Amino acid sequence: MRGFVPTPSKLVDHMVSLLFEGRIVGSEEHLLDPGCGGGAFIKGILRWSAAARTQLPHITGIELDRQLALEANSQFRSNPHVSVLEGDFLRTRAC
Repeated sequence: MRGFVPTPSKLVDHMVSLLFEGRIVGSEEHLLDPGCGGGAFIKGILRWSAAARTQLPHITGIELDRQLALEANSQFRSNPHVSVLEGDFLRTRAC
């Protein structure tokens, strides 16, 4: 079964805040967003990091759908902390 279900920004922000609750995040951290779609969670991490005034972790998004991977890549191309790969995250070596 394949499909894309976008996650609303408000829910993304809540989930990201729970992820980082009580943690100090730095540039040595690495996060994987499997099935990143168009990058909703990556955008949520960028928003959280800006609001918390912390360094950005390294973020790798992996997306099976070529069009969504291209969309995400175009959004984050200029950010050296973010990379988006096209592929099946179960078969892609992200590091």
